[in-house]
Amino acid sequence: FIVFGLLNILTGIFVASTRDLYNYDQELVIQEELSQQESVINQIRSLFLEIDSDKSGTISFQEFKKHAKDRRVQAYFSVLQMDVSRAEGLFRLLDKDGNGDISIE
Repeated sequence: FIVFGLLNILTGIFVASTRDLYNYDQELVIQEELSQQESVINQIRSLFLEIDSDKSGTISFQEFKKHAKDRRVQAYFSVLQMDVSRAEGLFRLLDKDGNGDISIE
């Protein structure tokens, strides 16, 4: 009976340890995803500042179209699962207020 009691205790410890490890792994996955999202956002902000050649704080369609041919720009949009080859339609989607410019917001 002592052996069964010890096995019961060891099983309980194993289950508790496994549960704690699962919770820890889940937290690491969440932190990694948030870190990746922040990295993508920072890269897009950097790209935005580069495309904004007149430093107006907005990107005009001409600025956008000019840089849409850049392989890095295409790669950034690819990461976002967007096709930059349809620049005019994409620009209209991003131009929320319809004023002809895209802001970083």
